[in-house]
Amino acid sequence: MPQDIDIAQFFASMIVIFFAIGIHEFAHCWFADAAGDPTPRSMGRVTLNLFKHFEPVGTFMIVFTSLTGYGIGWGKAAPMNPARMDNPRRDFFFAVAAGPLSNVLQAAFFGFTIRVLASTGLLYKLPQFAIMLLFLGVFINIGLFLFNLIPLGPLDGQWLVGLLLP
Repeated sequence: MPQDIDIAQFFASMIVIFFAIGIHEFAHCWFADAAGDPTPRSMGRVTLNLFKHFEPVGTFMIVFTSLTGYGIGWGKAAPMNPARMDNPRRDFFFAVAAGPLSNVLQAAFFGFTIRVLASTGLLYKLPQFAIMLLFLGVFINIGLFLFNLIPLGPLDGQWLVGLLLP
């Protein structure tokens, strides 16, 4: 492991990335299921068991590339069949958008927690690792939100742009 890598920051990043990607994929599956598509439920993906939302090679890549300072990897793609949704075009759009939206909500949660703890004077009484988790929770989730909006396959942005076009 290169000497300039902060072990605590590496592990804090891995924890945040694990939750960010797992919740992102869960959000896709949950919305697709709520829109009438039985595919995610039949594959056991409408669950907060985050391990169900990870793909081995993508997970390895996240860990390996994070050692270089640039964490690139992926979770298991959410299984969705728009044809089985109540309103295929609209519901598929929202099911795809649910993933990036979950990252915005996670970032907002971490940011709100930082704000409350800072305003009460408790933030800097926390262990350094906990503070690092909170700040990385904001930065990583905003980064994932923006990254997933890039309109290139297989990112969510590809589907969102395609669904917005006539």
